[in-house]
Amino acid sequence: MLFADMVGYTALAEKLGEEQTYLLMQRVHRELSEAIHDNGGTVQEMTGDGIMAPFGAPIAIEGAPLRACRAGPDLQQRLSALGTEFEAEHGAAPKFRVGIHSGPLVVGEVGDGRKSGITALGDTVNLASRIETAAEAGTVLLSADTQGLVEGFVDSTCIGARAEG
Repeated sequence: MLFADMVGYTALAEKLGEEQTYLLMQRVHRELSEAIHDNGGTVQEMTGDGIMAPFGAPIAIEGAPLRACRAGPDLQQRLSALGTEFEAEHGAAPKFRVGIHSGPLVVGEVGDGRKSGITALGDTVNLASRIETAAEAGTVLLSADTQGLVEGFVDSTCIGARAEG
C-alpha cells in the first residue's frame, strides 16, 4: 500500500488561489496516477492533495512491494519536475511525502446501493497512512516489513525505529 500526500497544501492553496490550485491539482493527480499505473498499482482513492494506491490488490501481481517501491521515486521525480515548473510560474512549488507498507488487506465493495465502490481496509492501510505522515517532504519512507521484502533490490537507508502514535 502506497500513500502520497502534499506537504503544506493549505498554505500553498491560499497563496495560489482556487483557480490556480485547481489547475495544479489536475496536473498533480495526472502525475500521481501515471506513476502508480506505470508501476502496476491501482489508484484506490484520490484526496484533495494525495493518493491511496494498493499494489497487488484487488488484482494480484508479482513483486507488488517492489513495484510500490519503484513507484515512490518515480512519483517524486515527476512531481519535482512539476514543482520546478510551477515555482517558476507562480513562486510556489508543491512537495510530497510518500509512505509504503506491505501486509494483508481486505478488499471489497462498500456502499449503500446508491453509491458504492471497491476499497481496501485493514491495519496495512492504517500503517501505510501513518508512515506517509512520518515521511519528510520529498522522501519515500518504507516500513521494516516492506524493506524486508525488497532488500537487495532497493537502495535505502535505515532511519531507525519510530514510536507508534
